[in-house]
Amino acid sequence: MTPLLEGRGLSFAYDGRRVLADVDVSFSASELVALVGPNGAGKSTLLRVLLGLLPARSGSVSVLGRPLSELSRREIAQRVAFLPQETRSDFAFTVRELVGMGRLPHLGRFRPEGEADVRAVERALEQTATAAFAARLASELSGGERQRVLLARAIAQTTDVLLLDEPTSNLDVAHQLEVIRLLHGLSRSGKAVAIALHDLSLAARYADRVIVLSAGEIAAQGSPRDVITAELLARHFRIHARVEHGEDGVLVIPMAPL
Repeated sequence: MTPLLEGRGLSFAYDGRRVLADVDVSFSASELVALVGPNGAGKSTLLRVLLGLLPARSGSVSVLGRPLSELSRREIAQRVAFLPQETRSDFAFTVRELVGMGRLPHLGRFRPEGEADVRAVERALEQTATAAFAARLASELSGGERQRVLLARAIAQTTDVLLLDEPTSNLDVAHQLEVIRLLHGLSRSGKAVAIALHDLSLAARYADRVIVLSAGEIAAQGSPRDVITAELLARHFRIHARVEHGEDGVLVIPMAPL
């Protein structure tokens, strides 16, 4: 199966400090991939390099079979939606207006929203349980509410690929589960979904594939059952943990730091 998004030999450095080193990744349709690793492993940097927001020192990226370098920012945004970890909180827009910005890559200059755009926004609001406060100013939202609204904006973009950096941050447990299940469902609709996560249990339970980054390199990748082991967690996350396999997937129980 041809990947919807692929990076080959990606390297990146900040001020001479290596952050990524010869990383190969690919994301296919109907797949939910979790990017995990300790702080500073390079997860957020990798997502930004894949989008062209940071220039790779070496390597290449292709989107739906086309080199990223040949695409305009608008063309990239029509194919890949990105939810960053950090966003501005002083939005002077209503929730509905903010989510509607997800449609901008599909609109021509001075072209108003059409029926398809309205439907995409309304569907995204419903999917993220944010329709109830669509008329509120985004600046008045709690951190968890704002995170769900930004997720709605990414969904309203209706792209083939979704890249999300810690999409469950600032959410309570119930909303974390709702978001991860929503993203799992979106992957099953044919999208490629890649999520940078700190929550190893969420990654182990819902991801089809886990990519472990450590010191800018891929330490392991594969199914959660194959990749997430007590030995790997000790080596790369510096924790003593119990890993249990059950009918619902893999459960990670952190015990103590090493």
